[in-house]
Amino acid sequence: MPFPRAAGILLHPTSLPSRGGVGDFGPAAYQFVDFLASARQGLWQVLPLGPLGYGNSPYSSTSAFAGNPLLISLERLSERGWIDLGKPDSAKLADLPIASGPVEYDQVFARKMPLLFEAARNFVRSASGDALHRFESFRAEHAWWLEDFVLFDALRARQKLESWNHWPRDLAHREPAALEKARQDLGADIQIRSALQFAFYEQWRALRRYCSERAIRVVGDVAIFMNHDSADVWTHRELFRLNENLEPVVVAGVPPDFFSKTGQRWGNPLYRWDVMKERGYEWWIQRLRWATQNCDYIRLDHFRGFDQFWEIPASDATAVNGRWVDGPRWAACRSLPKTWATSLRRSTPCGTGCRFREWPFCNLVSETKARTFTCRIAPKAKSSTRARTTTTPSRAGGIPARRSTSAAMPRRMLDVAKTAFIGLLFAPRNVPRRA
Repeated sequence: MPFPRAAGILLHPTSLPSRGGVGDFGPAAYQFVDFLASARQGLWQVLPLGPLGYGNSPYSSTSAFAGNPLLISLERLSERGWIDLGKPDSAKLADLPIASGPVEYDQVFARKMPLLFEAARNFVRSASGDALHRFESFRAEHAWWLEDFVLFDALRARQKLESWNHWPRDLAHREPAALEKARQDLGADIQIRSALQFAFYEQWRALRRYCSERAIRVVGDVAIFMNHDSADVWTHRELFRLNENLEPVVVAGVPPDFFSKTGQRWGNPLYRWDVMKERGYEWWIQRLRWATQNCDYIRLDHFRGFDQFWEIPASDATAVNGRWVDGPRWAACRSLPKTWATSLRRSTPCGTGCRFREWPFCNLVSETKARTFTCRIAPKAKSSTRARTTTTPSRAGGIPARRSTSAAMPRRMLDVAKTAFIGLLFAPRNVPRRA
């Protein structure tokens, strides 16, 4: 498939002006898409859209699949009848200022979340006809991640945001009897949280359709590591390196460098890649498939971690005593379904002080009922003389062509340039091109 050259803007929706103190999928988002189209831009890149966890960072989400309810537009909910214009909640919505300054999350959670919950409660009580059918279909279709997430989210709220490994033992270890009792006790809350996820994805997909109609492609972002306090780690404890107390044994980060003498200790639990392999990387396949359904292109954050990752003892306060450990490398790509993995291509990521190393990427194709997705990655250099190889735009589009040059590029500059090819993009075939 052609991968046309395009320009765009990176702007997370939370940065848009909006009622409630944080940007969302409301009127300002549509105005921004109109601006992109008028400026002849083709891409809108966003950060991860998951519910916020530690530090309110989009890269520290409590779910790999759920959406951040703060991105739900109250104006759009009002248009759909979720907010009763004759009740006090309508007045509260009207009283919310349209904020355009820094996001104060403490204030946002205190002011916007109660309105969202009341709107979802109204919907659950009064939904009928087509809206109720769409909601029930959403719950049935996405039960594979939704049921665990909304239960986790409700339990986390009841435990006053305490990390799940500090919950009562039977809940932390997901004993079936305890989970069933929790579902019964929290049934109403679970319904409301399910409705919020339904509202999130209804609004997000409507915004994406608006982008597509204007030939704007959305570039999503998948964080390679998961937050320990997340529904995914709680649900799939066996996939992460945890001790008997369900705490991380080792955590992710990056080593010391010119910018930080102690490196960066991110704190995410590392994967048990051996268990992932035994299960055919099923969880990762689900993540990538879900990501391609919700964005046009996908940036896989810190893709270098599939080659090697920096392993830090969880007891250490800094990243100084970490070590490089080999990741799954090409085994993860080869495990993808045959409808995805059509060929393997090679690239050579490298970092300061390390030698070139062969690293396989895949040129993925995912066939779905609606569209076809293709992953475009830099190919292996055909010339063995790396310092005399540069790239030129390919006439076919997508993957750069190679040519030799008489002026040898300095090796370090070439190393740095090749490091840029450690991203992963999934692109649909049917996104309209701008004239």
